[in-house]
Amino acid sequence: MAGYNPASNGTSNLPQSRVIYYDKRFIENLKAQTPFVRCSERRELPMNSGNQLELFMYNTFGANTNQVSEGTVPSGITATVGTTTATIGEYADYANFSSLSLATTLDPAVENVGRELSYRLGQSLSAIVRAVVDGSNSIDASVAKTIAGGTGLSLANIRTAVQSLGGRAVQPFNEQEQLMAGVNKIAPVKFGYIGGTLESIAA
Repeated sequence: MAGYNPASNGTSNLPQSRVIYYDKRFIENLKAQTPFVRCSERRELPMNSGNQLELFMYNTFGANTNQVSEGTVPSGITATVGTTTATIGEYADYANFSSLSLATTLDPAVENVGRELSYRLGQSLSAIVRAVVDGSNSIDASVAKTIAGGTGLSLANIRTAVQSLGGRAVQPFNEQEQLMAGVNKIAPVKFGYIGGTLESIAA
């Protein structure tokens, strides 16, 4: 019994069947969060006021557990004020496009590249904040907590961190008020109090 005849037409002689279809729905890339920026506080440096912002903080007196003799006036207490200077700087990036590329690209390239540049800004701010925070153990070495590579963050680590913050009287802040506050202003970033010293940088 004779078999079927092979197809007389296939992809070899039909070039239109070998074209490439480009999916215009780009795959969403993965973006990390920027938790370090959320742990900072913005301070405004007014326009035309120089490039440095001086920050001040009263140092705490500490407890007084020494009794004095009856009728004796003790020595006066001298206040000490900590200071730090935040110096602003300028960071810049840009992307430009040829008219031909905009006329032929499959996607709204300007919008999409702009979105990626926005994420780059977030990464930059987070990296700057993290670099200063990572250096804080030079002020108070006891805050340094090393976790071996490949080891997950445990509940014990979190509890220890919470107790450590409480023991250093670190003040809470309203995260909602900090989100996007002063984004369109020249605003150095001021950090919390660590070991009685104020750490700051300029964003």
